[in-house]
Amino acid sequence: LEKEQAAMSVERKDRELASLKSQLNPHFLFNTLNNIYALIAIDQHKAQQAVHELSQMLRYMLYENKEKTVPLECELRFVNNYIERMKLRLASNTKLTVNVKETDGVGLQIAPFMFISIVENAFKHGVSSDKPSFVDIAITVSANTVRCVVKNSCFHKTEMKSDTLGIGIENLKRQIAIL
Repeated sequence: LEKEQAAMSVERKDRELASLKSQLNPHFLFNTLNNIYALIAIDQHKAQQAVHELSQMLRYMLYENKEKTVPLECELRFVNNYIERMKLRLASNTKLTVNVKETDGVGLQIAPFMFISIVENAFKHGVSSDKPSFVDIAITVSANTVRCVVKNSCFHKTEMKSDTLGIGIENLKRQIAIL
């Protein structure tokens, strides 16, 4: 009976993780499409490039992370691709500092999508089109420890509804709690 209950508990956690992961995909896609929409008005060529990069990112999201863990270098490549796409729409008054090396942590495994909500929010809430802004992103590996530090200017978007805030971060917190 104890073995059965333990197995059911593991199965329940696996289902919850799958559910959280499926929530992340639409959340990420929603934010990404909004970013591309804004980019269309700035530079159509860059918007086309962003759509191409989005297709590569979606490939990773749909096909390359089916296991509970993924190679850390794949996750870091995903984050770098996102950052590169975000660079396309940054104003000249935004300073971006990035220290994310895909070659760090080769051979290490990590749960998928551990960084994207944090990095995404740094751009979403840390960049102003008319005020000096900054986004600093560092993901470093030391021994078997991965450290993610993200800082930004923190501009609150007053037009956002309170019921749309915190989906990504709450999802991430729950994933970490389960893992």
